[in-house]
Amino acid sequence: MNAAIRAGLLFGLLSLTTSVLAQDDLSDLKDLEDEPSRTQLFALVRAVAEAEDPPASDSQRQEFSLVGPFGFPTDVLTDSSTNQPRTDAIFGVDISHYTDSSFPISRLRDKRVRFVFVKASQGTTNKDGKFAMFWKALGQLPAEHRVHRGAYHFLSASSEGAAQAATFLRVLNANGGIVARDMPPVVDLEWDNDRDGHDRWAGKTADEIVASAKAWLQAVEQATGRKPMIYTAQAWWTPRLGDARLAEFAGYPIWIADYSKASRAAEVPRMMGNAVPAAWQFTDKAKMDQGFTAGFDASVFKGSEEKFYETFGIARP
Repeated sequence: MNAAIRAGLLFGLLSLTTSVLAQDDLSDLKDLEDEPSRTQLFALVRAVAEAEDPPASDSQRQEFSLVGPFGFPTDVLTDSSTNQPRTDAIFGVDISHYTDSSFPISRLRDKRVRFVFVKASQGTTNKDGKFAMFWKALGQLPAEHRVHRGAYHFLSASSEGAAQAATFLRVLNANGGIVARDMPPVVDLEWDNDRDGHDRWAGKTADEIVASAKAWLQAVEQATGRKPMIYTAQAWWTPRLGDARLAEFAGYPIWIADYSKASRAAEVPRMMGNAVPAAWQFTDKAKMDQGFTAGFDASVFKGSEEKFYETFGIARP
């Protein structure tokens, strides 16, 4: 078979695949409704932080640089503890079906938000009902209002990681996939609580959890050509997996959740084995100074603009 024929067949296969993906209406997937919200899961992180941190005095509270509620854009522009311009810090948010549809997508850049992660799926049978809306809106922003968007999947203990990766990729591809300026895909690995508040991961060994996460990461990396990130919390990871298991995920950027007073004061989150995270989610109660009253999740990348693009392997908007 000559090169021209092979190229023609390959183009036809790619066109057919694209057509099939475009026609996938995801009708067999259920919209998420009653799973624990991020706020409920954050309560677990917060409980650990409060147990490990001594009560703060009024003078200490005044020194916290990233104390909630963190306001966009005021606290992005100015470090409230020093009243000096904030440098080498790039801020982002994450949203899901729990986020009100009026979330001001078109004004995020004006609020100094630079990246937005949107929940896409969970397990093998659930999609986020607002993913399509938020993902499309973010993708259609004009250049002057553009922010980097990213999609994340909540890894469930109820099914294998590779199967969950397939669900995530279906949801992502049915909504146009990712482009070079998008943030890396993310797997959310933390408490998978049932309605009684029991972590389903408790029924799995550390080896089984690691294997499931690796299977998801490898499948998504192979399909997208992008190195995925891992979202987690030291408060969950250390007792469930042990710090040493982090070495098995070398090369995958870590997005850590930590709300402890000591971490906010120093602007250095707690990490497994004192590793350095790529991004830090420091509050679930961030606020817009104007235009949107509900709280939302906020994260920060500590580093220069150049380092931001290098770390996440994304094209400039």
